[in-house]
Amino acid sequence: MLFLKAMWHSLRVVATGLFWLMVVMFLFAGITQLGKAPLVGQVTLGFVAVVVLARVLLVPKVLKPPVFNVIGCLAFFAFIAVLTMKGMTGVA
Repeated sequence: MLFLKAMWHSLRVVATGLFWLMVVMFLFAGITQLGKAPLVGQVTLGFVAVVVLARVLLVPKVLKPPVFNVIGCLAFFAFIAVLTMKGMTGVA
C-alpha cells in the first residue's frame, strides 16, 4: 500500500508541472498553426481553452488541483493520440 501511495504522490508532482507546460506548449503550437493549417490551430486552441476552463470551474468545487492535473495530462495525451490518428500532427 505504501508503494501505491508513493507512486500516486510522484504522479501528482510530475503531472502538476507537466500540465502547465502542456498548456503553454499547446497554446504556442495552436497560435503557430493558425498560419499554416488554420483548422488544426483552431482545434488546438479550442482544446486548450476547454481544459483551462474546466480547471477553473471544477477545481474549487469538485476536484483537488493535483487530481485535476493528472486528469488534464491524460486528456492532453488523448488529444495527441486523436490528432495522430487523424494525421493532423506535423502539419506545420
